[in-house]
Amino acid sequence: MFARQSCYITKLQKICQVGVNFPQGVIIKRQKFDKREAGLFVKTNIDRALDHFDDFYGTFYGNLWPSTRLAMLSAPKHCALVNYYADYEKTIKKLKEMGCIDIQEFYEETRSKKTRKRRTLSNRPTDLIEEDIGAGTGDNENVQVFTDDRVVSPGQASSALFNFVPTTKLKGMEDWLEEEDQFKYVKPTQDFVIEKQVDEHLDFPPLLKAFVFPRGDISRFPPPKRSSLGTSNYYLMDAASLLPVLALNLQPTESVLDLCAAPGGKSLAILQTVYPNLLVCNDITISRVVRLKDVLKQYLGQTQSWKEHLEIRTSNAIDWNEFESFNKVLVDVPCTNDRHSVMENDNNYFRKDRMKERISLPETQSALLCAGVRACKPGGTIVYSTCSLSPIQNDGVVHMAIKQLKEVYNIDTVVKDMSMTVKHFKFLCRFAPSSSLRYGQVALPSIVNNFGPMYISKLQRVN
Repeated sequence: MFARQSCYITKLQKICQVGVNFPQGVIIKRQKFDKREAGLFVKTNIDRALDHFDDFYGTFYGNLWPSTRLAMLSAPKHCALVNYYADYEKTIKKLKEMGCIDIQEFYEETRSKKTRKRRTLSNRPTDLIEEDIGAGTGDNENVQVFTDDRVVSPGQASSALFNFVPTTKLKGMEDWLEEEDQFKYVKPTQDFVIEKQVDEHLDFPPLLKAFVFPRGDISRFPPPKRSSLGTSNYYLMDAASLLPVLALNLQPTESVLDLCAAPGGKSLAILQTVYPNLLVCNDITISRVVRLKDVLKQYLGQTQSWKEHLEIRTSNAIDWNEFESFNKVLVDVPCTNDRHSVMENDNNYFRKDRMKERISLPETQSALLCAGVRACKPGGTIVYSTCSLSPIQNDGVVHMAIKQLKEVYNIDTVVKDMSMTVKHFKFLCRFAPSSSLRYGQVALPSIVNNFGPMYISKLQRVN
């Protein structure tokens, strides 16, 4: 840079020496200073997010991170959620003609194949079954196996992963403290034992229709169109966002609470099942609720059938009235929104003045999950979800919330292990190996099917 400026000045001096007269009105300007060339490049919010993820996720996810990173920096794929309150059959036919895959049909086909295979294996000698199981692990040959000691500072107990420092104790550190650095300020404690049960059954609601282009096909859906009923024919969303709704295992006449409902994609998917006797959609700010109402109005129109079963509220979910209970509760919490953080500088959690807000996310998420469990009936189901890959915001929050529910409210919960269930969705999403997670499943973005990230954890309230 400085050499270029020096050359420029030397040429100007020579011109002046030979007596060249510049035309009247011509102004000689100094070359613009380029911070990048001078080595003074200022990091953007995206740069900070990538640095953070490379350091934290690169350590935690190992050799899965490079491909996940590439997918997150690439254009995401979408699925088309067919609107039951529009030209339903006509839209389904059109999407099939476009070569799209019906997620429900593919799921049922995959599940039936695996069921038949399981029955076949159960009738064969044990040594042959073990041989088949071993042969089937090819997909995970080079998968990094995660252990707590990879992310917890040396000398600490593994339980340190699931404890957090209150943000009040971080005062003065916001300018440099990173999420994973919280581990260094945690005292080791005895592991809190959490009961887990296998969750093998998932009913796919027959009216919930969603379509995606095949693996490797990066075609884009055309924008939704108005149907003859005045509503849009389908809603474009991340296919991984359907997983929390499906994990609820909705049944007819149930009451459902969507605790953090805006912008409304998951609430809309719940309504497409035509199952809930009551769906309560809640969010904390008026602006977010307005956005939620706009989505519902665009896709549900003035149909009276759904209005009788829907309530929209504006309240702080953390202070939810525990005397009102539901069969199913969806807790899709605010998070770092990893894909947005590496694609958009606006509204980015890695903005400097949002550091403290980002560090306090696990506390907020845990409080929301506690509120969701308290709002659920005994025996009911709670699904916790984020669009983050952070083990702190995912498994860590689940652990902290379950522990707090027991110690403060004397509420027992059981974690439903969905590792068997999500195997039927491998045609749709790439999942992190179950050995890496304690309480949930993570859908990792992939170039061939670029959905996610999405974390889901399924809980059942006992008492």
